[in-house]
Amino acid sequence: MADRKISELTALTTPATGDLIPIVDISEVAAADKNKSITVGELLRGAPDGTAAAPGFAFESDGGNGMFLGGTDILAFSTGGTQAVTIDASQRVGLGSSSPDANSRLHIVGSSYQPLYVNTTSANGGGAVFLQQGTQTLYTGTAGSTWLSGSAATDGLVRAEANLILATNGNTRAVTIDSSQRLGVGTSGPAFRTEIVDTLQADANLHYSLVVRGDDSGTDGESAQIFLSAINATSRGAAIAAIRNSGSNDHSLAFKTSAASATPSEKVRITSDGKLGLGTSSPIFTADILSGTANTGANANNPSQLSVTGPNKTLTGGGATVFVNSNSDLAVDTGGSIALSGRNTTSSTNSVVWGVVKGAKENATSTNTAGYLAFATANHAAGGLVERMRITSTGYIFASGNESGSNVNRVAPVTDNVGYLGDSGHRWQAVYAVNGTIQTSDKREKTDIQDSVLGADFIRSLRPVSYRWKIGGYETTFDEDGNRVDTPVPGVRNHYGFIAQEVKQACGNADFGGWLLEDLDDPNSKQSLRLHELISPIVKALQEALDEIDTLKAKVVALEAQ
Repeated sequence: MADRKISELTALTTPATGDLIPIVDISEVAAADKNKSITVGELLRGAPDGTAAAPGFAFESDGGNGMFLGGTDILAFSTGGTQAVTIDASQRVGLGSSSPDANSRLHIVGSSYQPLYVNTTSANGGGAVFLQQGTQTLYTGTAGSTWLSGSAATDGLVRAEANLILATNGNTRAVTIDSSQRLGVGTSGPAFRTEIVDTLQADANLHYSLVVRGDDSGTDGESAQIFLSAINATSRGAAIAAIRNSGSNDHSLAFKTSAASATPSEKVRITSDGKLGLGTSSPIFTADILSGTANTGANANNPSQLSVTGPNKTLTGGGATVFVNSNSDLAVDTGGSIALSGRNTTSSTNSVVWGVVKGAKENATSTNTAGYLAFATANHAAGGLVERMRITSTGYIFASGNESGSNVNRVAPVTDNVGYLGDSGHRWQAVYAVNGTIQTSDKREKTDIQDSVLGADFIRSLRPVSYRWKIGGYETTFDEDGNRVDTPVPGVRNHYGFIAQEVKQACGNADFGGWLLEDLDDPNSKQSLRLHELISPIVKALQEALDEIDTLKAKVVALEAQ
């Protein structure tokens, strides 16, 4: 090869490992030994190890950037004289770390708030894909139609091909979203849309499995709510709300439902002091049921345990303010009942039933609606409840008992010698009795006792009459609304007695208790008679007649003796 200047040599565009490069070995003393050659491969393999500050492969204008040997079988890159990238013997890559994690293929350490920055220019989104043995299991990045149908590329997305699991405390499963979109907290196999499994705690520990709360100190009337709906809307459904009542942070619990084409409104409330309101947000009673406008007055000032308020229902229309039903199969004596009970000892909280009111079917005939109303009371001697009174479907009132002596079947006024059985406008048509009525006649109950001034003259002035009643009774029917209609019926039988006005006239100025005026201030009010009080004048008249008979008999004897 002829001698040529190096600057005149042809450029080598595709060097091979074995191509020679002339080298001047300045360590040789003899000039003849200074000129040597080296192959391209030998030159690269012979590069110095270098350091982060002085890489073996560096740039002339910036010697702190380049590649160097980070250790045995470790390739490292430095920028600004600091080790930036490390690839170890197991092909683990460390960015900002000289010792990549043994369980990671890529280990990133950075001091900024986003050590990893991923940007995609695709309109359909993009991000990081994770695979298991070549099968995609997880994607995280931006959304877009490529990764989630109907989503925008500006949406963030985490997509699992099967279950999505979040773990805490090292290897503890915390949250699971399975492939059927069921959310499980504390369980790996949720069976419902949302399922929370928690370790039970004592109530006093204030341990809650789910908390929904406001983010500030709160204002009166503000609430935290949970909404439930069977349709894809937030304006129709039901809700549960915790409502702040006052600055003391006492809370009420409200339940809301929506009527047809209406937003949810409150129907039930439990106040902070434990009162239950149905139809009212301000219950006064322990349980307060309201339909319409609340009442005011004595009841509001003296709260009891239960109040039911609603519009009026007709007595015979089939409606009522409160229903107590029995769902037993059809049978005689089945129906709803109300028991009234209380404690019966001073040494325990044990209670017994004092009385029962029951409305029941009167017979076992299907579709027959005849019923009765019965009253039972607890009887110590009988050892339980005993029926005391029954009102039948035909209006009969029966009193019953199982005692003997003076306690048998009595209907009595609370206070002695007070009250009436009926009045002039509500008379009994007939009274059936075995021994009649018993009239008190004890001398110890009387005062101003005198001989009767009413006798033969009084009896002689009375006019016994026969008569028929203008209204002898009533025919009872019911109109189409179930209201009772009583139609008067003329009397047909002849009765015998006296006329009250004539008896009063016969008494003259005598105060005769056998004659009564319904309203003492109204002389035109109805007049009545106590017929048993005629017995004394009759006896007096009889005695006077007997005295006259005895006198006449004595005269007859005297005449006969002449």
